[in-house]
Amino acid sequence: RMQQVNNLRRSVLDKYGGVKHLKAPAKELLLNQSENYVEYDEDGHLIKGKEPAIPKSKYIEDVYDNNHTAVWGSYWKDGKWGYKCCH
Repeated sequence: RMQQVNNLRRSVLDKYGGVKHLKAPAKELLLNQSENYVEYDEDGHLIKGKEPAIPKSKYIEDVYDNNHTAVWGSYWKDGKWGYKCCH
């Protein structure tokens, strides 16, 4: 019986792949814990430890084209987008 189960499992993995998904992830990832100590005050400001990294956007932000002082899309009226500085 066990040999049939193992043969079936092996044939499915050979056909569809996915062996890498059978390995268990690290315990730190499962429990969402680490040894990095961070301490905050009552207001939520960092006291001790490393500041978490700020994720970077893949898009350029705050680009002011053609001497505008606002970004495109900062104005919306009657179904039309525009620059806030022009309205």
